[in-house]
Amino acid sequence: MAILENAFGQKCVIQNLSSTLERPDMGYLSNAPVPESTCTTISLSWKGCCWVIENQSRYSIWLADRALLAGAESPLETGIDIYLARQWYCKWTVIDLSSPDKTNVFLAGNGYWYSQAKNKNILLKDGDIIYAAERKWCLCCFQQSFMEQPNNLPLSTAGGQMCLVFEVSQDEEHVVLSMELDGQVINLNERVHHYLLVTLARLKLEDHRNGHDASSCGWVCMEELCRMMGTDASHINIQIYRVRKQVSESFFSHLELPPIIERRSGSLRLGAWGFKIIHGSNVEGNMQLS
Repeated sequence: MAILENAFGQKCVIQNLSSTLERPDMGYLSNAPVPESTCTTISLSWKGCCWVIENQSRYSIWLADRALLAGAESPLETGIDIYLARQWYCKWTVIDLSSPDKTNVFLAGNGYWYSQAKNKNILLKDGDIIYAAERKWCLCCFQQSFMEQPNNLPLSTAGGQMCLVFEVSQDEEHVVLSMELDGQVINLNERVHHYLLVTLARLKLEDHRNGHDASSCGWVCMEELCRMMGTDASHINIQIYRVRKQVSESFFSHLELPPIIERRSGSLRLGAWGFKIIHGSNVEGNMQLS
């Protein structure tokens, strides 16, 4: 079983001996369809001892920084980034390369779908693609009301305050996020959009230290945020969607949580959450709501 994850956090589970992936159509972002001449198709095949990627398009693709020419193939390694084009949304990251035998997709007792291979369960989410039985499937979840961690009890905001805990690597390349309440912890792991959250937390912390009123702390205009993040508004909006979706799916649906990100005309900020930022091995800041 090979598992890849795209730039939007959606997974592709390949259980067949050979399957193909195509470059995503981002016309809904640019209001223009992707021309057929720019379509890129790759094939992933199990060769008996490893997974191999083959470039079946007329254009080069990239394995990290190495170009794979049209018609060429290469063995895959876990953790490598596959770029079907130079655009950020054309990236797939290889997160698992188990052999394709003895795999299945099942609905667990906690209400979530998983793919299993070699006693390892991979959480699947709405919109994930599954190649199985020589066909392509798309997982559509109409209702999910249980959090991923089955050994955690249902959380309630009545007994304490939610706290976001950011663990940022020294080189700023990795951000692991967890949520804490009364000694209970939900690990949200590492995601690209967590860097957006920690950036908003830092802005809020800076304004607080500068003596700003709580009602004005942390607000930043979209244009300035795009400059700080080195991206555009469309990408920021996609990350905001991913943040809200991940947080909402981590708790039971009946909980009334404060918004993780607040917005007003042209600006946004981190919502009414306490937080702690750990940079490397040092605590950068710790802000709790009164």
